[in-house]
Amino acid sequence: FTGAGIIGLKNGIGMILGANLGSTVTGWIVALLGFKINPESFYLPVTALGSIGFIIFSNGQMNKISKLLFGFGLMFMGLNFMKDGFWDFAQHVDIAILAGKPLVLFLLFGFVLAAMIRSSAAAMMIFLTTLDAGSIDLIQAGYLAIGADLGTTITGVLGTINGNHIRKKTGWSQFYINVITAVFTIILIRPIFGVIDYIGIKDPLVALVTFHSTFNLMG
Repeated sequence: FTGAGIIGLKNGIGMILGANLGSTVTGWIVALLGFKINPESFYLPVTALGSIGFIIFSNGQMNKISKLLFGFGLMFMGLNFMKDGFWDFAQHVDIAILAGKPLVLFLLFGFVLAAMIRSSAAAMMIFLTTLDAGSIDLIQAGYLAIGADLGTTITGVLGTINGNHIRKKTGWSQFYINVITAVFTIILIRPIFGVIDYIGIKDPLVALVTFHSTFNLMG
């Protein structure tokens, strides 16, 4: 949008801040509802509705809306396929091997995993599963979450290649925002978890997603 001149740089950065916070919603769904949400139940009906719409409506506003729905569904379908491509990999990598290792390794693991999956939300599903199994503790899961948020910036940085100067500024702004947020979160990680515990959140899964939302809101 910024590269095409549809919105300005400040508005683009504002949308990035909102997207960072919005990406934490998936973790809440997983933590509160478990793995009962099937992505196919979301993007397949949207894609089908959009495709039928732009066939029926040959022109006009409804045709444009139908094309938007169709493209929206295809985008999430592609993201889901990309995530599934690394799902087997993630399942065969036992995060428990990091037990007893320096916390920075958890940060790096979260970064690499999210960079490959291109989704901090998908990475959070894996971290929540591992935390639920008792293979890692809450602080270690917190470092994984911070690393995952850093890993997702790789997509934005890659998107700046051969882009105009506004597009480059927008892509790199996400990187800078997430790096600065990560530094402050690492410094404050134990106090943040302390506050979460103080307000009565005892479920480790809910505590982790609360932490994830909190530091993105802080950012």
